[in-house]
Amino acid sequence: MRIYLSGPITGTQDAGPRFAEAEAQLRLKYKTDEIINPVRMAAALPPLTHDEYMIISFAMMDVCDSMYQMEGWKQSGGCNQEAGYAFAKRIPILPALENLDEVEVEEL
Repeated sequence: MRIYLSGPITGTQDAGPRFAEAEAQLRLKYKTDEIINPVRMAAALPPLTHDEYMIISFAMMDVCDSMYQMEGWKQSGGCNQEAGYAFAKRIPILPALENLDEVEVEEL
C-alpha cells in the first residue's frame, strides 16, 4: 500500500519533524515503506508557488492507494484541496492514528 501524507505545510515552522513522525508511525502501523511525504519531495525541488506545489501534490496522490490526513488539515487550504481531490479520485482516506487501534484495517 502506498500512502500519501497530507498535512499543513505553508506557514508552519515544524513541518519536517511533524511529517517525519507521522511517516514513522504509518510505517509501523501499516508495515509499508511506501509513504509519500510531500515535505521530503519538496526539499528536492526548486522554489515553487503554492499552486505549483499543489499540481505536484495531486500527481503524487495519483500514484497512491490511500491518503492520511495529519492533525490540523481542516485549517489548511492545501489540505482541503487534497481532500477534495482524494474524494473526486476515490482515494480512500485512512483513519487518524489515535483511532487506529479501535478500527479494523483492511488491505486496500
